[in-house]
Amino acid sequence: MFASSTSFLFILNSITNTSQHRGIFLTHPPLLTIPDPRFSGTLFHASYTPPPDSPNSPPSWVLEQRVVRDVSSSQSLVLLYRICTLDPEAGPIEEQCDRVREVLDQVPLGRANREAQLGPLREGEGNKVLEGYDCVIWTIDAMSALAAAGIINLGCKKAGKGPMFSFRPAA
Repeated sequence: MFASSTSFLFILNSITNTSQHRGIFLTHPPLLTIPDPRFSGTLFHASYTPPPDSPNSPPSWVLEQRVVRDVSSSQSLVLLYRICTLDPEAGPIEEQCDRVREVLDQVPLGRANREAQLGPLREGEGNKVLEGYDCVIWTIDAMSALAAAGIINLGCKKAGKGPMFSFRPAA
């Protein structure tokens, strides 16, 4: 059982009929005064979509941040892997959650932005239909950014290298 004053970071992978999606899920700190919280966390996902205020505009890459009631009830979820437990002894959980959000907000979106800030992708990476980029690339870059900020420990010599799930939670 998880301690009531902790929050967690997960990587999630879901598959639909036409595509595979990957993102980061941050659980909300539990509120002991609310026995059945309305939402369990926030999903961070790179999406290629028109701006919400201008649905007829061309699509672009945006960081979708969506509150989720119960991520485990998703019909397309195939993996939910805990990558970090936020430690209440390291400071207020809300401040740690804010720091996670700040780091994820800084991860570049789109192939051109990503390559300008982090270097070129390998041949064949990304979805050609989506400007040579996808949410899988964003999630790997997001985990590297979280590791560089000391929030998670990827457990390999260089962030983003090696097997995808070879990392350990940050101590």
